[in-house]
Amino acid sequence: IPGSADELRSLDLSADGSTLAAVVRARRPGVPDAEDGRLYVWRVRSSPLLVSTTAGEAVLNADGSRVAYTHVSSSGLSLGIQVEGLQSGPVAFLSVPLARSITMSADGSKVTYLRTSDAVPTAPASGQVEMWRVSDGVGDDAITRVSATSSGEAANGPSANPVIASDGTAITFSSAATDLVQGGGAAGLYRYDVASGTRHLIAAAPPGTTRMVGVSESTGATVAEIPGTTTLALYDGATRGRTLLLTGLL
Repeated sequence: IPGSADELRSLDLSADGSTLAAVVRARRPGVPDAEDGRLYVWRVRSSPLLVSTTAGEAVLNADGSRVAYTHVSSSGLSLGIQVEGLQSGPVAFLSVPLARSITMSADGSKVTYLRTSDAVPTAPASGQVEMWRVSDGVGDDAITRVSATSSGEAANGPSANPVIASDGTAITFSSAATDLVQGGGAAGLYRYDVASGTRHLIAAAPPGTTRMVGVSESTGATVAEIPGTTTLALYDGATRGRTLLLTGLL
């Protein structure tokens, strides 16, 4: 971090451990917080690369060759998502006002995010989970509504905490909606299968109490916090069974 007057706002390490991305903002008098979002990317044994000065949050793909970040306005509101190749330069920009909570697949071809309606950047993020297929451009056909009903309509409740599996085959998220699966459903943890477009309820949980930590590729196993506790649990994607991992350490 450049100096003690700077504040770390976002941090991500590539899966292979070769690259670190960090968004840094100033805490100096007279410098509006939102106007100083410097995105630095470090490669192993290399000097930091300043990628952007208007970043809100950033994530890397598995080998650190691509970075996705929210581009913010002078008021701190996200204007959209920028994907850049660290060697090739800008790849694409998706205009998504108030986008937050971005994650990216290992190859950098898919980005998930929350399309929110809350104009307060510091408020807990919730909204509609969507997936952007970066190679398909920036049109409507490149966007998949993940937290929607089986008929593709808007759900009856907000969602949060999207996480995409590294191979891009599954997305998990928490939701307050009760109509995400046919025949009804419940608020809780959901898994979205990218190939089939189907949604599965992993575990019921009160809205706003569960945070996703990670999801495996083919099995759909999900690590999440148990609502109202300081415990991590592993939810099996096939059997929906639960295994306690850590208790009282969070």
